[in-house]
Amino acid sequence: MAFSFHSGFESGNTFEWSSVTGSPSIQTTIKKTGAYAMRTNTSAATAYVTKTPPGSVFRFSFYIYITTAPS
Repeated sequence: MAFSFHSGFESGNTFEWSSVTGSPSIQTTIKKTGAYAMRTNTSAATAYVTKTPPGSVFRFSFYIYITTAPS
């Protein structure tokens, strides 16, 4: 199986995503690999990106870094 879409925000923006909700930012401080990562500060609002991949087989991976967990 070959990847039909892969994104780690390598372009430094959200242009490759189908839609962007809220105001996620692209940052360079904390990331898994590459130079960029998406950051959401969701204390007051929802922020996310969406992409509808072609075909019927989906594989999603993501890494989450929580700076301060709620009590």
